[in-house]
Amino acid sequence: MSSVVAGDGNLSNKEINSGTYTPNTPLAEADHKHIVKLINQFADSLREEDIFPSDVIIDETIICDIVIRLQQKRQYYSVFHNIRMDSVADNKVAGIVIYWILKLRPLRSKSKFMVRPEGNEYDINDYLALNIFNKTLVEYMGDEYKLDESLEEYFEEAIYSFRYRELPKEAIILLLEYPYQRYKRTHGKK
Repeated sequence: MSSVVAGDGNLSNKEINSGTYTPNTPLAEADHKHIVKLINQFADSLREEDIFPSDVIIDETIICDIVIRLQQKRQYYSVFHNIRMDSVADNKVAGIVIYWILKLRPLRSKSKFMVRPEGNEYDINDYLALNIFNKTLVEYMGDEYKLDESLEEYFEEAIYSFRYRELPKEAIILLLEYPYQRYKRTHGKK
């Protein structure tokens, strides 16, 4: 396992390649780096709020497993939907990554929960999944997503679903698709 909090908080290339699986294609390597980048951004944002548990570690084997499963799903889209592996929609990639983070739990901490300022407690992997969910919607919709107050309840429903429901990959992808499609309809975009 590699530590997320050592040094400057970012995983080094040595740590990225220290797992039992080293990404062997440019697309797999890009997916691996993207997932590690998302985790490091998540850790940095929590450090800024001074709520990141100091004992968090990342299981590199699980990250590699997520990359393998993402590559398998990309292959599925390529074979059965005639979509190039590098052209799979971002919401589908994010949904798959979120699903496997929720399932495999790559972050570990002795202090199982982290406390948010509002007093809510979240498992660190659930909160990482929610962070990726939020980042994906912000990438879709830009700053208007942050200003859309009607999505606040939707966001709360998402974290509840991540914690207490068994969601298949496709359901998570649809959770990401709904606000984006609504945004496109209300803003006249195709």
